[in-house]
Amino acid sequence: LMWQLVKPLQDLKRWHWLQQDMQSVLDKSAADMDPDLLYRKVKGHMRCDRMQLARLQQLAAWRDRQARSRDLPRSFVVRDEGLLELAQLAAAVATDSSTMQAALRDIKTIPQRVVARHEQDWLALLTTEPAHQPEVEAPLNQQEKARLAAMLELIRATAKVEQIEPALLASRRVLTESLLRLRPTTAPVVQLPGGRGEVIQAASQHLCVAREYDDQSS
Repeated sequence: LMWQLVKPLQDLKRWHWLQQDMQSVLDKSAADMDPDLLYRKVKGHMRCDRMQLARLQQLAAWRDRQARSRDLPRSFVVRDEGLLELAQLAAAVATDSSTMQAALRDIKTIPQRVVARHEQDWLALLTTEPAHQPEVEAPLNQQEKARLAAMLELIRATAKVEQIEPALLASRRVLTESLLRLRPTTAPVVQLPGGRGEVIQAASQHLCVAREYDDQSS
C-alpha cells in the first residue's frame, strides 16, 4: 500500500507531509505525557463541568495505563465518547458502589461486555473522591472566534488551490486547541507544525500582502 502512495505524493510534492506525520506519531508514542493532563485529549472535554472533568481526569489516566499494559491504542480500551459519558455519569450519581454499579448498566456508548470487563476497576476508581477538580476551560471569546473564522476561511481557500480537502490541512478542532494553547498571548497566527503549517503560513503571508496592497490602492 505504501508504494502506491509514494508516486502520487511525490508528484504533488507532498511526500514529506507523510514523512512528517509518521515521525509525529512516533514522537507522540515515545513521549510520556503527564497522566493528569490526558483528559484534555478526550474529544468533548470542554463541555464538562469541574466535577465531570475531575472524573474524566481519573478515567483518562486509567485508560492510558490500560493501553500501555495491553499495548493497545487508547481508543481500543474505551473510545472518547464512552469515557466522556462515564465521567458525566460518575459525576451525577452517589459514590457508593451499589448506586454506581446500577448506573453502569445504563451506559449507552460502551458495550456491556466492555463494562463487565472493567466494572471492578471503575467502581474502585469512581467511588473515591477525586484528589482535585481541574479548572474549566473558558470557551473562545469573541476575538478568538474571529481568529478561528479567519483561519478556517484561509484554510478553505488554500485547500482549493492545493486541490485537497480542507480537513487535511487542519480541522476546526485542531485550530481551536491551538488557539487555547496560545492563551493568554495575542499571537496573530496559529502556528501548525510540518508541511501543512508551511503551506498555511505562506498563504497567510500572501493574504496579508494582498490586503496591504488593497489598502494602499484604495
